[in-house]
Amino acid sequence: MEEREIDIWGLVQAVLKRWWLVAIITILSGSISFGYSKFAITPLYSARGTLYITIDNTASSHGGTSLDYNSILAAQELTNTYSLILSSNTFYKIVAAESGLNYNYKEISRMVSMSNENESEIMSITATCPNREHAAIIVETMLNNAQAEISRVVIGGSVRIIDHPEMPLTRSYPNVTKNVFLCLILGVVLGCALAILIEWLDDTVKNSDDVMKYGIPVLAEIPLLEAKSE
Repeated sequence: MEEREIDIWGLVQAVLKRWWLVAIITILSGSISFGYSKFAITPLYSARGTLYITIDNTASSHGGTSLDYNSILAAQELTNTYSLILSSNTFYKIVAAESGLNYNYKEISRMVSMSNENESEIMSITATCPNREHAAIIVETMLNNAQAEISRVVIGGSVRIIDHPEMPLTRSYPNVTKNVFLCLILGVVLGCALAILIEWLDDTVKNSDDVMKYGIPVLAEIPLLEAKSE
C-alpha cells in the first residue's frame, strides 16, 4: 500500500470543508453533557466549618487567642491526631445520634472529610451529601461535639469553633459548566478527527494532481467552463 504524505494545509482544508460536521458533533457533545450533568446525576452539596486547635482550655482564660510559639507548633502537630479522633466510629455514632437525621455512622463517615488548613492549627470539616440542609446540620453537630470528644481522649486537648457552617446554595458536584466546557472541547477534537479521517479515506480523483500520484501521465485536461448568461 502506498504511503501518503501528511499535508498540514490539506488537513486544515479538510476540516474547513466539513465545518458543519465539526459543529454538529460539538453541539451534540455539549448538549449531552449538559443534560446528563443537570438531570441525570444526583447533585451534591457541601457545608464547611472550621476549628482552632489549642493545647488546653486555660491557654486563653480571658477569651483571647494568644499562645506561645511552642504551643502553636504543638497544636499544629496535634491537628492530624485530632482529625483521627474526630474520624473514629465512636465519634461518628455520637454525631449520628445527636444530628437527628436518618443516617447511620457509616453513612456519615462517607460524607465527611477533614483537612489541615495550610499546615496550620486550623482544622476544616466538610460534609457533602444530596441534601443541602443535612450537610450543614452534620457539620454543626460535629463542631458542637468536638470539644467533648477531644477532652475525653486527649488530656488538656481543646478546640474552639471559628466558623459555623452555612447552608450551601449551589451544588458542589457536578460542575455543569466545567463538564459542558470539557465536552465542547472534546466535540471539536472528535469532529476535526472525523473530518480528517473522511478526507484521508477519500481516494476519488478530483484533479490532475490526484492522477499523477498513481504514476499515470496526464495527456490533457478539460477546463470547467461557466455558462454565459444571455
